[in-house]
Amino acid sequence: MLAYIPDMRLNLRVVQNDINKQKEKGKKGNMKNTLIKIAAVGLFAVALTGTPATSYGADNKNAATAAPVERATPFHGKVSGLDAAAMSLSVGTRTFKVTPETKITLNGSPAKLTDAAVGDNVGGACRKADDGSLTATTLNFNTEDKKKASAPVKKEGAM
Repeated sequence: MLAYIPDMRLNLRVVQNDINKQKEKGKKGNMKNTLIKIAAVGLFAVALTGTPATSYGADNKNAATAAPVERATPFHGKVSGLDAAAMSLSVGTRTFKVTPETKITLNGSPAKLTDAAVGDNVGGACRKADDGSLTATTLNFNTEDKKKASAPVKKEGAM
């Protein structure tokens, strides 16, 4: 029986060594798995940040078909012609189409095209259409200057 006890201790040490080796293997395996996971996440992050959301070199069909928005051109002068039925207005030699979207004011208040008269001062903005016609986007009529010009001027010292 005495011979059996040392064998048992030896077997216990072997088993304990095997357990320790497995623990070390497990630690190495976990560390290896952790490093692989970190590397995979890092590569994924680099791939996301390295790829632009939109490619600048790619053909963008919407950009090619969309026409650039033309800015409105300002104008001013005296009304030389007015046709409410045809919805048109002449200033000098230019004729402007007036649409329902045209914003019209008279002395700063909202107005209609029929409120204006030939000879009124007008300023505004227009856009040139594809056919070459001018469409008014805003019309600002001013009759205050007309009233001031027609009022008699008093001279000082005259009785």
